[in-house]
Amino acid sequence: MQELLQGLLERLQSSGVGEVYASFDALPVEKKSHSCFTVVGLEQVKTGEGYPVERGVAYPFAAQLRVDILTPMTENPQESQRIFFESIVPAMAQEECSLLRFDAGAPKPDLRLGRMVYGGTFCLLGVLCTQKEDDAA
Repeated sequence: MQELLQGLLERLQSSGVGEVYASFDALPVEKKSHSCFTVVGLEQVKTGEGYPVERGVAYPFAAQLRVDILTPMTENPQESQRIFFESIVPAMAQEECSLLRFDAGAPKPDLRLGRMVYGGTFCLLGVLCTQKEDDAA
């Protein structure tokens, strides 16, 4: 799952949304971009029962990911929405992520971070495979 999230972060970074961080990184907000940056977090993962495949076990999963744009309080609110729908949604779609819901209206202030926040929740369906170690000694 970690590799999957890293791929999403890289896809978003290459789509021109600015700096992209995982929600669980240890870098303080003060050390992140002074302008706009994007945060991706895993909200929920459900896995199904594993089934055998040629060299291991496959597990179907459904994951919900939250993607937020954080901008300075002085930023034009429409800019966050533009970035979200013109850059983030298409980049996530290229990774087979479907938009489940998005924040209606203007970005919301997060006074603790001193930022405006706008974003949405995406769904990713897939299959994770584990490989059996070779029995050769």
